[in-house]
Amino acid sequence: MLGWRAGGYAPGEIALNVSDLQLRQGGLAESLAVWIEAQRLKPAQVVIELAEGTEFGPGSGAAAELRRLAALGVTVALDNFGAGTASMVLLRQIEVNRVKIARQYIARLEDEPDYAGLVAGLIGFARSLGIKTVAEGVERPSQLSMLTAEGCDYAQGYLLGRPMAAPAVPLFAGGIG
Repeated sequence: MLGWRAGGYAPGEIALNVSDLQLRQGGLAESLAVWIEAQRLKPAQVVIELAEGTEFGPGSGAAAELRRLAALGVTVALDNFGAGTASMVLLRQIEVNRVKIARQYIARLEDEPDYAGLVAGLIGFARSLGIKTVAEGVERPSQLSMLTAEGCDYAQGYLLGRPMAAPAVPLFAGGIG
């Protein structure tokens, strides 16, 4: 990110995948605060992505660490939502700002009406809790159109951009050139 900024491009956010173990061990928020300062970022520019299977039970330490991350001001996203064991009740109990709707639902959005209803329900439920939604695996314009109509906040997938090397990001995003 420092290289991008030096080149005249200021990306909005950077997402970091965090494992269950990193969350339960504690100290993540403190380490992240140091890193954020060293990178000259604002906490709101950092998105912590948690695997949906992360254990938040009593004594796991994960819930306490999430509260520390929330106090730091970073965005916390629950990745692959709907594909695993996370319950909707859990969303009310933990500090999550975003849910990333599993790509397996997005892939079936057009072909199976049940999935269209499920995705609409997930988006509506998240919105009712003040949680933003991200659709993973968007590959067709028709999927993006359906998601937009349902009020999905963000989308990611090959339709919008493929993985690329860091030097290509500013050119792709129109930040330089």
